[in-house]
Amino acid sequence: NIKHSKNFFFSLLNTIMSYDWKGLGIPYLSALATIGMSEAVVDKCSQLFCVLVDYKAPNIDNTKTLIEHSPFVKSIYEYFLKEAPNRIVRRGVEDENERDYQAEILKSMSMNEYYRLLMRLNGKTNFEKMHSSFSHLLKNIYQARNSSLPNSVKEIHFYQEVIIIFWRLVTANSNFVEFILLNMNIKDIILPVLFLMDTCKGDSNK
Repeated sequence: NIKHSKNFFFSLLNTIMSYDWKGLGIPYLSALATIGMSEAVVDKCSQLFCVLVDYKAPNIDNTKTLIEHSPFVKSIYEYFLKEAPNRIVRRGVEDENERDYQAEILKSMSMNEYYRLLMRLNGKTNFEKMHSSFSHLLKNIYQARNSSLPNSVKEIHFYQEVIIIFWRLVTANSNFVEFILLNMNIKDIILPVLFLMDTCKGDSNK
């Protein structure tokens, strides 16, 4: 595992989820250039998060090849192998438990660590915050284009990344899907997505 990958994962996710485009709810405050830097940071974080989660790790066969030809990858594999629980050595004959653990190590090394972290997200507090944040971010386009005061709400430019992150979470984490379906108002997210689909129809770039 990459050192500090878990901290980096949650740092990116928290930066995206905590962004407030309303500017304290004061008209035109969100459109001021003085707060533009915060959106730029969130924009880059969302792009980087999408890249990390979508990265395709080498499959098990390729991982075996890397272990054979790369001293660095081989050292990682041997380190985890030495940590095998209840390891039994039978005069050079591999024990069944050891073979099972070898298979688990190969499977672990051939999986995207950031995608794994996305799969393992859990907890009512986390899911409530994420549902609220996704809803808040996705409502921006509708409110920015339909405000009673022209240009009083600044339109965020990373809404596509937000949709991708939401979709990756839904497809990877069944606990999140079950929680929002049973405990939250799913319309808070579905309606903004439908609005975006309607506004972007006919444009293959969006």
